[in-house]
Amino acid sequence: MSGAWFPLNDGVMLGQGVLYFKKWRDLVISVFVINDNKPIYIDTDASVDELKDLCEVKFCDSTIFLSGFGKKTGQWMEWKIVDPVMYAEFA
Repeated sequence: MSGAWFPLNDGVMLGQGVLYFKKWRDLVISVFVINDNKPIYIDTDASVDELKDLCEVKFCDSTIFLSGFGKKTGQWMEWKIVDPVMYAEFA
């Protein structure tokens, strides 16, 4: 990610960072193909395209939704991560 803003004490720019997720209960990855009206769900045991651009992040209870374009395919992807341990490291 290109940076994050931490709003404590009038805000601090944290700079570039990396989000890490581990020990999730469930992971569902879907790809939206042009001219298709429904997502294609990807087998997460297979090789999965990484997100090149993280365009949307949603936190809903213990589920995190990450959406953006695939690094190799350029297709819109949504990652649904249920009950993860999440942390970030910033440069």
